[in-house]
Order: sequence, then structure tokens, then C-alpha cells
Amino acid sequence: MRLFVLSLLALPLLAGCQQKTQGDVVREAYDNKADQIDAQAEQQPTKTAKEIYHDQADAYREEGKDREKGLEGKTPSKGPSSAGTPPPSGGPAQ
Repeated sequence: MRLFVLSLLALPLLAGCQQKTQGDVVREAYDNKADQIDAQAEQQPTKTAKEIYHDQADAYREEGKDREKGLEGKTPSKGPSSAGTPPPSGGPAQ
């Protein structure tokens, strides 16, 4: 019986681990878009084009991290300031 009661007490703690914050959702959207861009990069015929696409994907990931930090009240990374600028076309809406 004690084990059952202890397991019931631990259940809410486990449920809280699954909840995503608004920052998590935003970052995941940017990561998904970056993954799409990376996939497009592999379809490019030249090395230069592939690098451009991969750089764009990296920029999306970095911006996603910065926006997540902003929503959580943390300081963004040291990259160029993008505060107040909209994401490039095709970016996740907020």
C-alpha cells in the first residue's frame, strides 16, 4: 500500500516534465524550419549553394534559441541583434 501511495505522489512530478513552455514551442518551430532548409541544401548542385543553405539553417537555429531565451526572460546569444525584425519569409509566425 505504501508503494502505491508513493507512486501517486510522484505522478504529478512526472507530468510536469512533459510540459513545453512557449519558448520551447518557438524554438522547435525554428529548428523544424532549419531542418527543412538543411534538407534543401543537400539538393543543391554546387558546394557554394549548399554552404549558403546550411548557413541559413544555422541562422534559423540561432534565432530560435534567441527567441526562446527572450520568452523566458534570459539574455540572447552574442549574435547580431535581430530584436524587432521579422523572421525571413517562410519563418514561424508568432
